[in-house]
Amino acid sequence: MILNNNKIKTLESFRTYRYLTARQMVKLGIYKTEKGLRDKILSKLKAKPYPLIKSVDFGFVAGKGRLPQLHYLTKRGALTLADLHGVGLDEVPYPIGAVQFSRDYFHRTEFISLHIALRQYAEATGQEVEFFHSYFDSTGNQRQKNSQLVRDTQVQLNGETIIPDGNFRLAMSDGQKRLFTLELHKGTNTKKIIAQLENHARIIEEGLLADKYQHPYDNYVLSVYDHEGTMKAVQRRFDESPLLSHNAEHFGFNTSQQVQKSFPRGWQYNTATPYRILIGH
Repeated sequence: MILNNNKIKTLESFRTYRYLTARQMVKLGIYKTEKGLRDKILSKLKAKPYPLIKSVDFGFVAGKGRLPQLHYLTKRGALTLADLHGVGLDEVPYPIGAVQFSRDYFHRTEFISLHIALRQYAEATGQEVEFFHSYFDSTGNQRQKNSQLVRDTQVQLNGETIIPDGNFRLAMSDGQKRLFTLELHKGTNTKKIIAQLENHARIIEEGLLADKYQHPYDNYVLSVYDHEGTMKAVQRRFDESPLLSHNAEHFGFNTSQQVQKSFPRGWQYNTATPYRILIGH
């Protein structure tokens, strides 16, 4: 197969995001239309007998219709990228085994859209995402005692495994490097979300992510919501927790819709005042 620039860019996008829908690839500028992308690029990369990418179909969901397919690198696709860049296969992550996460479909695809928005913001403003680890990333086959894969984002907090949705470090335009956790809250259970944020406050107080990534300062938590009403409810309850109120300067709140529209805009402290940790708003 002859790999032109669009095909190489497509393969490289999977190295960064792991899974992508056709719409997300259009958002990345790989091709102008979803139909053109499927006809001109994806169909070629999926061609047998040696496909470089594969797709998984999640079927129909009541009220939503047929869900967009998710596409991902095969081992051969990862090997092709590794050869192109002169690196080892271990430097090109790709899914190993069956791709099955139907219960996580909406959270995963939306989280990837947030990741895309972050990188496009960083590129447009001369900043750099030094690394981005997702909750579905794992390195090698290292497993926990319960046989679950060790996730790249996880930390141990008082004997409990906490798996943040995403951890990343941003080299910012003001010269600072800041370490962030990105959490996407799909539910409306404010009590559950408060408990989750309290765990993040404990992680901050114990310096667990700073130690994990050998970062000199505490991390910040970007708390993102599907529903603005849920976000406001969490903000109202935030100071009821001494643990959270003591660490309030580390937490920023926003809606998923706003973040996808413009990553740096709309962030708030729990008091609804502008969150100044991110540049550009």
